[in-house]
Amino acid sequence: GVVPTTVVLDGAHSFTSLHVQSGATIEPLPTDAGQIGLLDVTVEGDFTLDAGGMINAFGLGFLGGYQSGNPSIAGRTTNNDTVGASEVDAGGSHGGMGGEGTETEAGVTYGSFAVPGEPGAGGGGTPDGPGGNGGGLIWLTVTGNVLCDGWICADGAGSSAGAGAGAGGAVLIDATEFQGEGIITAEGGSVSPDLQAGTGGGGGGGRIVVYANNTFSGSLRVDGGQGVGIGGDGDPGTVYLDDRTPPSVVNMTRLDASPTNASFINYRIRFSKPVYPVRDEDFVPYQTGSLLAV
Repeated sequence: GVVPTTVVLDGAHSFTSLHVQSGATIEPLPTDAGQIGLLDVTVEGDFTLDAGGMINAFGLGFLGGYQSGNPSIAGRTTNNDTVGASEVDAGGSHGGMGGEGTETEAGVTYGSFAVPGEPGAGGGGTPDGPGGNGGGLIWLTVTGNVLCDGWICADGAGSSAGAGAGAGGAVLIDATEFQGEGIITAEGGSVSPDLQAGTGGGGGGGRIVVYANNTFSGSLRVDGGQGVGIGGDGDPGTVYLDDRTPPSVVNMTRLDASPTNASFINYRIRFSKPVYPVRDEDFVPYQTGSLLAV
C-alpha cells in the first residue's frame, strides 16, 4: 500500500508492501489506562519511508501523572500500573532511568533490550501540571528490505510547571536489509524551564532494536531528556543491533598441556560476535585421522 497522508492504525496490520510518502504519517492509537497503543506492522515485501515521511508515536506511551485518564500524581509504568512508577516531578524511566525530582527518585527501568514489549513510562506530575507521557511502541516486521529516509519517532513528551518528562518508547525493526539515511529516535522528553525552575526530572531514553543486515547510515538516538534546576537529566536508553549473521569461530586456544592423556581438555574459544547461551551440545567432536578434535 501507499500512504499519502496521516493514517492511524490500531493494533496489528499486514501489507504486501508499504510506502510512506513525504508528508505522510502513520501513528498508533495513544496508550491509556486500559490499553497499550501498539503499532504492529507486518510487510510481506519491502517497506519504504521517504524523506519527510514519518512513523510517529511521540508521547503515545504510558500516561504521565495527572494526565487525563490518570488520576494519580505518579506516572504510569510497566504493566500500565503506578507500582514502581516515577512519583512527584521525577522523569519517567524505560531503557534508561529518568531524572530524579526534588523529593523523589525516578521509577525503575524495565523491559528487554533485545525484544522491547512496552512503551515508555510517564513522568510524575505536580499540583501545578501533569507529567509528560512516555513514547509509544512500534514494531515493524518486514520480510523484504527497509529503506528509511524519514523519521521513526517514539520520543517521550516533555513537561512544564515543574513536572517530570516522559521516557522514550521503543522501536523494533526485523527485516532482511535495513538501509537509508533517516532518523530513528526513542528519546526521553525534556522539562521546559518556564515555571518553578527548581524542579522537574528529564525522561529516560527508550529502546531501539534492529534485526537485519544493517547498512543504515542515518541516526539512532536514545538520549535522556534534560531536567531543570535540581531536577536530574534522564539516562540514555539502549540500542541493540543484530545483523542475523551466524557467529563464526575467530580462534581457539588450548588451555591444557599437550600432549596429554587426560579425559578432558579445556579450550578457550573466541567468536565473531556475542554468543549466549553457550551449551555443551553446541560443540560436536569429530575424528580427523588418529586425532580427536573439537
